[in-house]
Amino acid sequence: PKLFVLIDKGIAEIKKNGGSIKPEADDLIFNGDLVKWEKFANALKLRLYNHLSQVQPNAAANFLNTNPLLPVGNADNAVHQFDELSGRKDNAIAKTLIDKMVSLSDPRIPIFFFPVKNDGAGLQGKYLGNEAGIDNDDAGENNFSRTGAFYASINSPVVLLSNSEVNFIKAEIQQKAGNLVAAKLSYDSAISNDFEFLGLTVANATTYLSQPQITFDNSLSRIMNQKWITMFQAPYEGWVDWRRTGFPVLVPAKENRTNGIIPLRIPYPQLEINL
Repeated sequence: PKLFVLIDKGIAEIKKNGGSIKPEADDLIFNGDLVKWEKFANALKLRLYNHLSQVQPNAAANFLNTNPLLPVGNADNAVHQFDELSGRKDNAIAKTLIDKMVSLSDPRIPIFFFPVKNDGAGLQGKYLGNEAGIDNDDAGENNFSRTGAFYASINSPVVLLSNSEVNFIKAEIQQKAGNLVAAKLSYDSAISNDFEFLGLTVANATTYLSQPQITFDNSLSRIMNQKWITMFQAPYEGWVDWRRTGFPVLVPAKENRTNGIIPLRIPYPQLEINL
């Protein structure tokens, strides 16, 4: 596919002249670090190969087996910061995600979400989500949680691709190949990486991973459920993963226009159809 060609061309470009031509301060992602750009490019290829796993089941594993240069820590995360807020407060968090995280006693809850702000419904301080597809009015912020400060403040990171995501992809590839020891290491690293990125401690991660409902149980569902939680800030990837694997197990929104079917494709814009 064309995307792989473009990425390979990009890698070749940054390696020209021994990598001596650098954007430096003009580079808003990696500040001129071309090694990190190569890691990002390879991670992006790994993500895309994994997207194709239903039609090219060995592509991601074959690429991983070439030992490409990949992110190895949170310092390699591709992150940007836009310094601008929309000011919108009408986007409540989904009940699906909050309820799942509450059931797991997930310490990321107060980082991902604000509790209910006001006490008009006697719910102040609780972490509650709106049911998918239900247009409940919460203009007074009395019923539902909102996205927390870590991802919704003016200086919040916008994560384009993280070391945690790469480790989840590796865990999926290794689990499917039957390499369960390596899959567990990648799975544990993915969660630990995310905890570190969010400012949680090693002890927090260790305690979380020790829970029976969190500890790697050799299943694909365990990997994908945890990846879905971790990728809270990248819902498109969560949707793509669900399309490929069926995990997490979801139910259609109560009110929908798709006859009770969760969409598997996004409509093409009319402009692209015309082209």
